[in-house]
Amino acid sequence: MAWTRTNLITSVLGLLMSLFSAVNVSAQSVNREAINGLLNEGEIAKAEAALTDVLRRSEQLTYLDSLYIFKNLGVLYASQPKKQAKADELFNSLLTLDPYASLHDTYASNTIIARFKKIRKSYQQRIGGKALVPTLAVFDLLGPDKDLNGEERIALTHQMIVELQRLSIFHTLDRGVITEALNRMRQQPEACQARECRLDMARRLTAEKMATVELGRLNGGWTVHLTLIDVETGQTSTTLNQIFEYGDIRRLAEEGFAKVADSLQKAEAAWFNLTLSPSNATLEVDGSPLASLTSRLPLNPGKHKLCAQSPGYQGECKEFTVKKNDAVTYAFLLQPVGNAKEFSQKKTEDFIEEDEFSQSGASAPPSRIIWWTLGGMSALALVLVLVLNSKD
Repeated sequence: MAWTRTNLITSVLGLLMSLFSAVNVSAQSVNREAINGLLNEGEIAKAEAALTDVLRRSEQLTYLDSLYIFKNLGVLYASQPKKQAKADELFNSLLTLDPYASLHDTYASNTIIARFKKIRKSYQQRIGGKALVPTLAVFDLLGPDKDLNGEERIALTHQMIVELQRLSIFHTLDRGVITEALNRMRQQPEACQARECRLDMARRLTAEKMATVELGRLNGGWTVHLTLIDVETGQTSTTLNQIFEYGDIRRLAEEGFAKVADSLQKAEAAWFNLTLSPSNATLEVDGSPLASLTSRLPLNPGKHKLCAQSPGYQGECKEFTVKKNDAVTYAFLLQPVGNAKEFSQKKTEDFIEEDEFSQSGASAPPSRIIWWTLGGMSALALVLVLVLNSKD
């Protein structure tokens, strides 16, 4: 039976709708609102069944969905003695995706959080490198109320966090993460100023370090007192007290806080003294490329792996362990291989081919393939409609 124009258009549109439905199912494989509702209502068994079902059915979970399932299902399993081994597997999978993951946004008890901390510590020691960078929690700045209003205090806290986040020796949490954890515990930031309250929140955030910053007035200028505390022991690691003669609070935020952050890095970092040849070589630290090269690199204390490479030269890697306030010196003197010009051209061609979809050389992302397909089908539908209309 010959197809009419209406049948043809209906078939094409039906195919397009099927493709769109597939995209929507893939993009929303975890109904977080429904699962959070079950958890809020105490329907633990139903929430566990829903999460387990999604984990079993989904061939490809998104990164965020994977984090959500590993975290929440791990907490539910950890509360059951017979399923704690499964919980440990999920927590290790969670840390593989995000070495800085915490359980602050779940209903984990202190016992489960303590269990997760042990697993995380074991993971950090096993992996080393970036996994050993300590998480730093920075709470709202303390200071005289007559000199700082609420908005200024929050703005200054954000600025201090920004300065600390540029330091590679810490993984400094955003203020929003801390606020979220406080809200879940039904506390406001301004109500959590005591040392014990802040330590308790930092432990829930699985932070290794906590910074308390207090501002003061002195002869028209400012004083900045920073205390870095080890969260596990509660002991002070570093204390800084700096005086800034200028009274402008904006200048304090822009210049003074940067100096405080640099001073903290000098006090807490380990160092790597480097000689690099050829000078255009690129360097990776624990798998992450360095944006700029210097002869003296600050690192967090612990185990590290540095790799240098350059087109036309043999790459070289060095593994080492360095302690706080200590330094390691090493020279990367890369050796030429083959014809440097030919090698450089080949590497450039390889990079272009890989970068067309991803730097890992993987095939095109599924989302891009889907949208190319949808675009092609939409164009086909439009052409068919125009052809049939022209025949009329």
